[in-house]
Amino acid sequence: MCYILGMQTISQRTLRNDNAEILRGVAAGEAFIITRNRVPIARMVPLDDAMAAPRPSRPAKGRLDPYALHRVTSPLATADVLADLRGER
Repeated sequence: MCYILGMQTISQRTLRNDNAEILRGVAAGEAFIITRNRVPIARMVPLDDAMAAPRPSRPAKGRLDPYALHRVTSPLATADVLADLRGER
């Protein structure tokens, strides 16, 4: 591992193989630059308190009651519709 701009640089393979150790470091305040083929592709830094618990952008909707939906009916029989879709008519 090498250091760039005060951040440790690690390869994608190292992140995959040692992810638990690296996440413990991030939780302790360390920052990492992740590279693929020695090219920097991402930065892994600890979240600040403002970002740790993001708020939803809109409130959740209530559950949909399937029995309250309007039932759609067709004057055609199911067998006729399937025959038409198969090209048998």
